[in-house]
Amino acid sequence: MRRSLMNATEQTLVKQIVDEAQTLPENLIREVLDFIGYLRAKYEQNGDEARRAALLATFGTWQDDREPEVIIQDIYANRTISDLELDL
Repeated sequence: MRRSLMNATEQTLVKQIVDEAQTLPENLIREVLDFIGYLRAKYEQNGDEARRAALLATFGTWQDDREPEVIIQDIYANRTISDLELDL
């Protein structure tokens, strides 16, 4: 996912990368581009894996001795939106 706005530090870093890349021969520029693709794929893969691991880590962590029906009643009773009267 690409962000449309960069902060000043990011802009400076991108400019440094561009300036350095312009000093390289074409074959090395292609390697830099390939490496950027590698980093992006690695970041996206790690992001997905981290989100999946965080979700799985929550499985089985709910602890409550009450019966499911009592828990559900408690959830409904504590909802504030159901208590609002709307004038349309």
